[in-house]
Amino acid sequence: HRVAGHVVRARQLDEHAGLSDHAGQLLRRGGLRLPIRGQAPACAALGRSAFDHHCGADRTQCGCSGRPAILMTYAIAESYSPSTLTYFHVAVSLSASDLDKKSGADPWTPRMVIHHVTDSETNSYLRLRRLVAEPGTLIQGYDEGVWAQNSTLAYATLDVEESLAIFQAVRASSYSLIQRLSDEVLKNEGTHSEYGKYTVSQWLTNYSAHPLDHSAQITSILN
Repeated sequence: HRVAGHVVRARQLDEHAGLSDHAGQLLRRGGLRLPIRGQAPACAALGRSAFDHHCGADRTQCGCSGRPAILMTYAIAESYSPSTLTYFHVAVSLSASDLDKKSGADPWTPRMVIHHVTDSETNSYLRLRRLVAEPGTLIQGYDEGVWAQNSTLAYATLDVEESLAIFQAVRASSYSLIQRLSDEVLKNEGTHSEYGKYTVSQWLTNYSAHPLDHSAQITSILN
């Protein structure tokens, strides 16, 4: 299996992800790319990716220690794939009956949460690319509650398999793009239709946490 440009054995992949056998098999079929822990950021001044390992152990050879933005982004990006895996593990572990369970405190079922997460992540996929390629762009918000209740989108009844496959694909692609971000691109910003100024760094913070928030939501519904 090719993981962030490296080949690892299936057993290593499952141990890295902390997945059950069933979830690990689903993950391998989906081809999700994972990070190799311990990779160090490189100096943007050398024209390399922020996540390639070309610097000295203490990063004094290229001055990375003077670039807090790139180191902060590296730390956030390190949580991006693990949060992907945590959510995916929770989602594929659900039984058929689990998908439609309801909690008095939450109007959504786990099935609805899964479809919401996928729609949100496909929006995030496009938002990141617009921020990277078109600084100053408008980032359009949407009403997730309205989407969840739309009968054509069918969050309440639609099978989750396709949504999970899309989730894997967009998260893997966004992680690949994150690996290529420079400290200059991190400063790119647009205008969110609801929240105003919206930077690449804010995107990273929001979407690194997003799957974890909904993993917790699913767990809360089931409990």
